[in-house]
Amino acid sequence: MKLRRIDFRCFLMCIAVVFACTACVNPNIASTIALTKTEGELEIIDRRGKDVLPKEDLHLFDGYMMATHTLSYAWMDLDRERLVKMDQESQIEVQKERKKLEIVVQSGSLFFHIAKPLEEDESLDIRTSSMMVGIRGTCGWVEVVNDEGIMRVYLLEGKVECSTADRQEMVQAGEMAVLTEDGEVSVSPFTAQDIPDFVMEEIQEDEDLREAVEELDLPEEDEVNPLEPDGQNPSEVEEQNSSEVIDALERYRDVINNRYAYSFSYSEPAKIYQAALIKMEREDRVPTLLLLSEHTEGVEYVYVFRYDPVSGIVHQANDALPQGVAFAGGFRGEVGLMADGDGIQLSHWSSGTGEGTIHRVTMDGSECHYTTELEGSIIGIELPAELVAAPIEWHDIGSLEWMDNWKFDNADPYSETQDFPETTASETREESAGSPDNHDFGTPGNRPYT
Repeated sequence: MKLRRIDFRCFLMCIAVVFACTACVNPNIASTIALTKTEGELEIIDRRGKDVLPKEDLHLFDGYMMATHTLSYAWMDLDRERLVKMDQESQIEVQKERKKLEIVVQSGSLFFHIAKPLEEDESLDIRTSSMMVGIRGTCGWVEVVNDEGIMRVYLLEGKVECSTADRQEMVQAGEMAVLTEDGEVSVSPFTAQDIPDFVMEEIQEDEDLREAVEELDLPEEDEVNPLEPDGQNPSEVEEQNSSEVIDALERYRDVINNRYAYSFSYSEPAKIYQAALIKMEREDRVPTLLLLSEHTEGVEYVYVFRYDPVSGIVHQANDALPQGVAFAGGFRGEVGLMADGDGIQLSHWSSGTGEGTIHRVTMDGSECHYTTELEGSIIGIELPAELVAAPIEWHDIGSLEWMDNWKFDNADPYSETQDFPETTASETREESAGSPDNHDFGTPGNRPYT
């Protein structure tokens, strides 16, 4: 990812949080942080905005910002005693004044392993603009899930205190915490499946840590939902899920009724005329909202809104997904659902050459992630069963009665024994006699197509 500077409003927010939390911050802290190892492409700039060459034992001073790209990672030591690791596509900033040191996570994920407990006059703070985590002799990771700086904290060893301007909550090993939309710090258990790969690599390489995690005996995903309190019986879980779905539908009604308050690419304001509710991933507990807009050049755009039942935030995807037949240039596109139930299927190809790509689209916060499932000639060939997209059921937004009657099925509607229809790509797409002339319909964000 490219380094980005904090804008003035975000800077003021950070300052406000620092002053609000002064009472809960230890003024002394491990005084140095140094880059010890890198993998892949890494960017570092100093407080003046000048590039710094990554190298072993590079000390990171006040105002240094560091960003990792796809498939790149960075390891740091605090006083050569404690490990911090940046995940791919992450960005941090070091804030240091004398013996006070903080790591501000602006995006992505950060693993910490403080094997040697800090001294009484030391502390380590990891924070965003919304929440701060006081670290001592602990191990876990944090992740920032969206542009608003909402941070989730997961703990594998020890305990930490999560603080906001007016809330504090203690988190124990085997628990995660997140700041909800109403300002509360929500604490709940997490499962073994929640541990990301970049953290699991560190666990496997450290025998003591591996044994500690094994002793923690984290539940499997089907044993406990990490976002539900302990002790709930199935009926209580069902009621909670129903409540979450009701909350999601209510928020989606607000999105539709206030749709022109949102930013839509390509045509301002976009004319939104249809909507759909989908189960974007098999494990989702709430639906995802899709909005469909008209476009004067023959290409429609699908806008994705996803409700997070933990934070109560509706995330708008930072990309719009194109479909339809361009009046010029030969672009063709389709948006459907992946046959296996995980993600949106985005297909695009050229009417002139038949060359194109099929992507699986998933979301993390507001970020769209694209996985290439098929590339090359995709017209006139027999598609594998798993790439025959399921259609999206669209509804006019003149009336929202269809939402009142819509039911979310918590059961997995997909199975390995499902009989997929066999078809060819040409049977699922209607070609037009559009001109193959060059046509630039625009590609904002990080879309993997042109």
